[in-house]
Amino acid sequence: MAALGFTKADIRALSRQRGIPTWRQPSAPCLSSRIPYGTAVTAARLRRIEAAESALRSLGIDGDLRVRFHGDLARVELPPNEVGTWLRPERAERLQRAVLDAGFARVAIDLRGFRTGSLNVLGGVVADEPNESADVGREAPAA
Repeated sequence: MAALGFTKADIRALSRQRGIPTWRQPSAPCLSSRIPYGTAVTAARLRRIEAAESALRSLGIDGDLRVRFHGDLARVELPPNEVGTWLRPERAERLQRAVLDAGFARVAIDLRGFRTGSLNVLGGVVADEPNESADVGREAPAA
């Protein structure tokens, strides 16, 4: 469609006008994009990521959502406007349970929310800002 001068926004708008039910469906890049460079892509890892994302969708999370694979840790990127909502204890517990049930041992909600290409940091190169994550299962430090 780019050859015809259409943008994603144009295609979504035209799809909505024509009543195509997928007009607001979020983009869905390959699940392997959730696995860092240098980490083997296996069917088991992809199934775990897919199960976690599906479970989170079933909780009602819409829009851009990614479960990033970091071994036994799942780093969850939510739409930025939903991060605060899912940090509330009752909701964080539901999110954590959904991801743990998918086969991860630990869960962290990335406080910066969804970012395209957040795993595009090559070995030895770090991002400008440190990755701020909230470990959902971690207790708060004593005051």
